[in-house]
Amino acid sequence: MVLPLVFLALLCTALALGWQAGTRNDRQLVAVIALSAFASLVAEFLFAPSLIEESVALIDLVLLIFLVRFALRSDRYWPIWFAGIHAVITILAISATFVPMEAFRLDLLGGFWAMVALGLMTIGLLHDRQSQTT
Repeated sequence: MVLPLVFLALLCTALALGWQAGTRNDRQLVAVIALSAFASLVAEFLFAPSLIEESVALIDLVLLIFLVRFALRSDRYWPIWFAGIHAVITILAISATFVPMEAFRLDLLGGFWAMVALGLMTIGLLHDRQSQTT
């Protein structure tokens, strides 16, 4: 119960900071991340339990495409780290669809790396904002 609350707090902080302190491209990325988080949540409530892992893996894969595109066009370092960590999360989500007995452990690892990615995004946005003001 604690990990989803920590994830939600980090997600809201990163999204609010990205919206307020980011550029137009950062805001587009924030919108895509928020949409994918919402889509993952909706998938858990709408789909049958056997389809949840596949739908979340597909959502993560689509998000990864947007993140890599954003990272390749960016002149900053945090998007590259964020996309790389999300690639690990996507691999874990896809692996969970093929190894259902280990899905809980893989999802837990993916949740951990998601918090690391959001923390890096927050730190990167704060660093970019600070370097722009000085």
